[in-house]
Order: sequence, then structure tokens, then C-alpha cells
Amino acid sequence: MKWQGRRKSSNVSRSKGGGVALGGGGLIIALIVFLITGSPRDAIRSGLGGGAQNSQQEYQLSDREQTLYDYSSVVLADTEDAWHEILEKEGIKYREPKMEIFKGQVKSGCGIANSGMGPFYCSRDETIYMDLSFYDSLIRDFGADEGDF
Repeated sequence: MKWQGRRKSSNVSRSKGGGVALGGGGLIIALIVFLITGSPRDAIRSGLGGGAQNSQQEYQLSDREQTLYDYSSVVLADTEDAWHEILEKEGIKYREPKMEIFKGQVKSGCGIANSGMGPFYCSRDETIYMDLSFYDSLIRDFGADEGDF
């Protein structure tokens, strides 16, 4: 699929990233995960309740992530165009979802999420959440081609 040079959705944003705090519940979850796995890293990740993003800075994208970000924006634009056309024929107004690109973990309208969940849609805030590492998982776990998408 040739995607470069095509319309990008204006509904895509990067998650605010950075700061993290452990609450009482997160501390308990972290302790349980540590006791089960023996891994401090896994314990901290789970106990952070998704690393609730509480900084006010967007995380900076690498060159590769910027390409994936742009690609995701073009795919979202394609879905917007398709659903506007399809639903217009039925007399239904299409409400465009937002897409939030995050790294690691994010707080969504549906709760805390992490990259291991893969991309998902939260109907509460009408947002698609996606960690760009999902593309790496497609290549690594499913043998997807690294070509021009």
C-alpha cells in the first residue's frame, strides 16, 4: 500500500509522557507481581497502573517512530473517509475517533493500558490507543513484512 504523500488525519496525537507515581493499589499490585515473577522491572511496570502519564510533555519520536506515526495517521484518515462515505449513504453522521499514540503505558477513558494489550478502542472517550511498538510485534511475532506497509 502506497501511503506516503496521502492525507493524514488531524485526529492523531501523542500521549503526554514521563512522570509516574505509585499509589497504594499500585504498590500492592507491584508487590504481587514481584513475588510471582521475581522481576523488579515487571513489578514496577504493573504497579504503576499503566505508568499513568502525568507529565505535560509529549514524548519525542525517533525517526522510525515518526514514520510509523505518519503511517498510522494516513490509515486513520482512510478509515475516516471510508466511514463518512458509507454512513452518509445511510443518512448517518460519522463521528471521527481520536487516536492517541503512547509509549509503554497510558491512562485511557477505559482505564490503564499498556503496550502488551495491542491497539484498542475505548468507547468512553472515543479514542483509539496505540503504542507504536505494536508494529515491531507484528514483524517479530507474526512475520509481517517490513516493506512499504
